[in-house]
Amino acid sequence: MRDPEALAVTERAREIVHRDISCPSCLSYALCKGLEKDYREALVAERGNWRNLYYPTGGRIGTPIRRCERAMIQLHRDLFQDSEVLEIGCGPRSDIDEAFCEAHNLRYLGIDPSPPPFEIPWLPLLSLQRRVFRRLVRWGLCLQTRRRRHIVSRFPSARLRGRQFDLIYANSSIEHWHEHLEDRDVTITAYQEDIRECYRLLRPGGTMMINAPLFVHGNRLFMAGDTKAVEAFFGEAWSSVVFEHWRENHGDLMPYCPEKRREVFRDQYGIDLVNIWILNILARKG
Repeated sequence: MRDPEALAVTERAREIVHRDISCPSCLSYALCKGLEKDYREALVAERGNWRNLYYPTGGRIGTPIRRCERAMIQLHRDLFQDSEVLEIGCGPRSDIDEAFCEAHNLRYLGIDPSPPPFEIPWLPLLSLQRRVFRRLVRWGLCLQTRRRRHIVSRFPSARLRGRQFDLIYANSSIEHWHEHLEDRDVTITAYQEDIRECYRLLRPGGTMMINAPLFVHGNRLFMAGDTKAVEAFFGEAWSSVVFEHWRENHGDLMPYCPEKRREVFRDQYGIDLVNIWILNILARKG
């Protein structure tokens, strides 16, 4: 467990500041506390697996780190205000929806290999039209609403050439960018190239905000919680880099560690897993 005060680690002439965001200080603390109280028996029956829990009215409750992700946006909402934002790995649906963009005067571009949903209320599609529409999306159609655009492409993408943004945001996607790589040095080099591309895409004074759950999925660096390797992604060009540790210090809340995942990590990785937490990275371009 890290000291609650910020810790500074010097690596490759770049100061990486580690900061604990303890659960009692989080905007979602009261919600998490209430859910633990209401669903404690069900959670014990499911051996700690929040994914199997649903509200009585329907809908999955979601994991603790999912609530952390939403709280991150609220804590750093000033970064989104009056900004042009690129979300990398936005998936078919993003928490940065049209209403959020409207409320924050935000211009949004999402990039993801997966197309967005096809249930578009202003475009009733028959079966044949839907098939044509999906094909157009695969060919690179850019979908657009009033404040949101979505391009179907992998990052880095030539379709971003010549663009610059105030904020680059990625929610639980960076751990998947190179999940097929296993060699530590090769992986670090690949991520260094991606982070340099993010730097290039930012305007001066812009910020990159990227989060990733540790001990969950993706590349083995993130599976093993290797934050020292993640530090090496960042060169000296960045004016500041902060690593926020969300839910590593969970206070009086229950640790997040489903029994099945604990068994897998012990048997396959030799890791005595006790708590899943999420790393949020804030890097500023000078």
